[in-house]
Amino acid sequence: MLPPRVAVDGAGNLYIIELGSNAIKKWSASSGVTTLVSGLNSPSAFAVDGAGNLYIAEIGNNDVKK
Repeated sequence: MLPPRVAVDGAGNLYIIELGSNAIKKWSASSGVTTLVSGLNSPSAFAVDGAGNLYIAEIGNNDVKK
C-alpha cells in the first residue's frame, strides 16, 4: 500500500503530489492551484506541520526535504 499523496493544512489548503511531473501542488480557495515545488526525484510522501512547513520524502534521493 502506498502512502497518501494528498494532505490538508489547518487553513483548509489542499496539497497534492503530482507524480507525472514530480511536483507538489497546492490548492486554495483564494488562489486556486499553484506549484510549490518542482524537479523532485520520485516524491513518495509529504506532510504539512502546524506552522505551514512542508516536509517531502523523495525515494529517488533517499532524502527528506523541508
